[in-house]
Amino acid sequence: MGIYHNKKRTLAYVSMKDLETQLPAEKFLRVHKSYIVALQRIARVDANEIQMAGNEPRIAIGEIYRNKLWERIRDHTIG
Repeated sequence: MGIYHNKKRTLAYVSMKDLETQLPAEKFLRVHKSYIVALQRIARVDANEIQMAGNEPRIAIGEIYRNKLWERIRDHTIG
């Protein structure tokens, strides 16, 4: 798996599930079977895609992860 950070790619021999459990849940969220994003780097969320800060490519939002993403957005922007 490739981990993208600071415009660099690092290869890691760890499963997405293991990585998801090791990262702090308050800062990272799995949004697709192939993507975990840093919440602070999200610039915009469209219906099915996330635009990350900078010129990074858009990231697809997986159907099974969509509700959890919108819950996190709602919890952090309302109230």
